[in-house]
Amino acid sequence: MELFEWTLFLLIVLLIGVLFFSQRSDVYCKMVLFYGWIVVMIILVPPWVALIRGSRVENLKILCFVMRQVRYLLGVKITVQGSENLNTKGPYMVVANHQTILDILGIAEVLPDRCVILSKKELKYMGPMGIVCWLCKFILLDRNNKSSARDTMDHITRTLLQQNLRVWVYPEGTRNRTATLHPFKRGVFSVAVKAQIPIIPVVTSYYQQPPNLKDGQRPFFCRDKWIIQILPKIETRGFGPEDVPALADSTRKLMLDTFNEINGHIVLEKDTRE
Repeated sequence: MELFEWTLFLLIVLLIGVLFFSQRSDVYCKMVLFYGWIVVMIILVPPWVALIRGSRVENLKILCFVMRQVRYLLGVKITVQGSENLNTKGPYMVVANHQTILDILGIAEVLPDRCVILSKKELKYMGPMGIVCWLCKFILLDRNNKSSARDTMDHITRTLLQQNLRVWVYPEGTRNRTATLHPFKRGVFSVAVKAQIPIIPVVTSYYQQPPNLKDGQRPFFCRDKWIIQILPKIETRGFGPEDVPALADSTRKLMLDTFNEINGHIVLEKDTRE
């Protein structure tokens, strides 16, 4: 072989070795696969769905079906507990903890019927992602404009009741890479109280590692087993605006206790295997 061919051969062997024997590289390759899957999905699927079905809330179920398939390639095992709590009739609000973009794997796993996503307005301008928002009727919130945000919340209240919808929200307001929960924004709880609809908390276990990795630890997207705990509904009937702060705080405490509990189960199970 010529020098170039030998060099190429050794590089391929080295790459294969890194992929098979380096946990860190394995995780990074999975992240490339994950993001690649999203890009391909939002480019290829929405045009066909739009052509056949137009803009409908139910379209999100189709995208979730496609998204679920990638977790088998990633080796992620998701255990869902309390799924019967999502069988509640009528409109309600799903409040969930927010870690990273990987949370869409959890949404894809448990999304209830006729559910829309409340997200940031910036998604509207992110190319094909804006088409997805239109296709699935996402509710987009302008977080930098308080007046617009209040109008959006009023729109959510009317839409929930008129169209018998459910709304999936992240009350922390931003991604949270720490092994706890940020304080909850109260706007979504005001909507639930104003509409007199129940709140259903959904808690996903911590699937990351802290930024200060030690030897032998794997980085972000390191845990292949997740637990999603769906809690019983929290009624808001009879509540008024004065009850919103306590409702937000008590819901956060309930979810934080559940978060710590399910994370403890994962650690204990791992210790038992070891």
